[in-house]
Amino acid sequence: MLILDPGTQPLSNAEVLAHIQSLDAKYARDGRTETIPDNLRKVMRDVKSILTIPTQPTCPVDTAPLVTEAQKAAAPTFRSERVFAALARRLRAKPFSLLPAEILQVFNHVPRSRTELTMIVQEGEERFAEEVLDQCLDVIREIMVEGRGLDVVNGNGV
Repeated sequence: MLILDPGTQPLSNAEVLAHIQSLDAKYARDGRTETIPDNLRKVMRDVKSILTIPTQPTCPVDTAPLVTEAQKAAAPTFRSERVFAALARRLRAKPFSLLPAEILQVFNHVPRSRTELTMIVQEGEERFAEEVLDQCLDVIREIMVEGRGLDVVNGNGV
């Protein structure tokens, strides 16, 4: 294995999925699909299946097997860097002041309840009042689920 960049930078779920999909395409293009080791094939399959669950931001909307309207309503709208930039800008600002690692976890997991959010945010219950946690969830819902608030990116805000 060749290490291209020794830096340690956390990856988003979208980056992991893109890498797995590019590996799939490379193996198919090179005609090596039969020579992929079983353990690698299983890991790649499992990662793809987890990251394409309808409630994941990485799930492609047009191919998602969304069964109910409730699932459709709960599916996040992540499709571009604009969403991450808008989310990061809002969650870095006061009253939230989330850390970069916390913002990445919010982006990856799209918490929908106060309990889910406090599991992601370090000492969330101690750092924030319940009202602030609810405001944070509103921001996440607005940007990640409803797709609103993106117009401030690449023009007026970020």
